[in-house]
Amino acid sequence: MSVGAPPWDNASLMAVREALKGCESSYDHEPGAHVDPERMYASAMQGIAAAVDRPLVVGGRGTGKSYLANALCGEKSRRRLADAYNNMSLGRARCFFGFVNRLGAANAPFAPTAGELEDMLAMRVAPDHIWRAVLCRYLRNRPASPLAEVHQSGETHDAAFQAVVLQTSRQVVMVCDALDRSATNWSVVRKLSRGLMQLALDLRGFKRVNVKVFLRRDQFEDNALFDFPDASKLRTGAVDLHWEHDELYGLLFKWIRAEIPKRYWARSIAPLIPDRPGTNSDRHRAAFEHMAGERMGYAKRGFTYTWVPRHLADTTDRVSPRSFLVAIGRAATATRNDAGRPIDYRGIHEGVRAASQTRVDELKEDHPWIRTVLDDLEGLVVPCPARELTARWRSRQTVSRIRASEPDDVPVDPITLASGTSASDEQALLDALVTLRVAELRKATNKINVPDVYRVAAKIGRRGGVPPLRRRH
Repeated sequence: MSVGAPPWDNASLMAVREALKGCESSYDHEPGAHVDPERMYASAMQGIAAAVDRPLVVGGRGTGKSYLANALCGEKSRRRLADAYNNMSLGRARCFFGFVNRLGAANAPFAPTAGELEDMLAMRVAPDHIWRAVLCRYLRNRPASPLAEVHQSGETHDAAFQAVVLQTSRQVVMVCDALDRSATNWSVVRKLSRGLMQLALDLRGFKRVNVKVFLRRDQFEDNALFDFPDASKLRTGAVDLHWEHDELYGLLFKWIRAEIPKRYWARSIAPLIPDRPGTNSDRHRAAFEHMAGERMGYAKRGFTYTWVPRHLADTTDRVSPRSFLVAIGRAATATRNDAGRPIDYRGIHEGVRAASQTRVDELKEDHPWIRTVLDDLEGLVVPCPARELTARWRSRQTVSRIRASEPDDVPVDPITLASGTSASDEQALLDALVTLRVAELRKATNKINVPDVYRVAAKIGRRGGVPPLRRRH
């Protein structure tokens, strides 16, 4: 038991366990989804990313891009963000979705539909003018006006567009998320994304109108996306959306506190938690060890507080909030009723396996090609030389199978393969995994490693690691 921790009574234990079971779905936000302002946790990096004058936010799946985009476009949630970060400009701003996904959304009436984008490109309208038309449609409050009509009116031309922007009396931010769903091939996605970047750069000279773009990491690493004058100003000022490990625990305790009756919080966890979660990692650690126990079994297995994020981290030691909450939620479900705590180390092992499966499933949604790539690595043991991966893909004709697949909402191949800039097609697949932080080249040994959060669900082995998931029959 942690020093100063009260003993668990059954009612408090069950209340906390039930709250933990529900946390795995608490951070699952699709583009355009509603954000509950009462359950928002303000991380340090979110404050920087939310600022109206930071046009480019970059992050992997599950790091909170869509969550933050949705929070900005919700009136109550945006004000909560503004209060949390003492950001008066954000509090006064009007934010709207300039793009939210391929088919648009009910809460994004000014965003273009897929058909409008295709029509504008067919008319050979410059991509940055397409996004100017979207912005003008909002500033003129004409959601029913077709984008082609807005463009043909002349409002997207330099002088007229500048006049429209200067007439705006209030802070306006056009939020764009999930641009990878703007088309089913990378050449069109890149063209539209580059036009949006150009508009974001053009608007930096205007105080009241801004663009905020939430971009996937592989898109950000695509040099061709930033192949226009002064693009480096955007790229170097991009915000890398990530979470410190202590902030993940702060998010967890914020959820618990909102979910359980006050008397159980006061009785079981409040004595160990500071009034402002996220300010004291020692107290977060004490509270988590009170819930989960200090060790992962016997002494040599490590501490629960550090073991969980370490086994959920990508190749740069970053953990997504969604993976963390899935692991804790599933740990609560898997923990036996007689464990004496809300969760225990056996449940945590199951939680990490579940988080790995969720993480890989998410990757497959955003990157359909990764299913084939990882399936063809099943049974591999890492760390291993890069040639073992590329040889597997070559012998199983992985690249040909990827290219033969049918596109759905997103391109079927990785950007690195579509660009043709790698030494070989198989090397392009490895380069894509490295960009997504699914794999890393360890310079000391010159071998490829895959972290547990991807390796377990992909059924890739590692000596001494969490066992990979077994294939169901």
